[in-house]
Amino acid sequence: MTPQTLDFATWPELYDYIFESRLNGQKKQSKELYQSLEQERQVEFQDYLVEMFDQEFMSAQMLAQSLKFYADKNN
Repeated sequence: MTPQTLDFATWPELYDYIFESRLNGQKKQSKELYQSLEQERQVEFQDYLVEMFDQEFMSAQMLAQSLKFYADKNN
């Protein structure tokens, strides 16, 4: 998948969409989008989450929960 697949111009826009989908209760959609990313892009998305924490847009608890959510292959 690329950002253009969903009419986004950049990877950060797509990452925002994936994360916001989870926040808005669209967990299945968010997980499916994440899983459709290539491995390299999944790592980049995880870095995006850490950057959100570094910039104080999320708490340490939210970061940990998010990383666990996306890493869990069963849900």
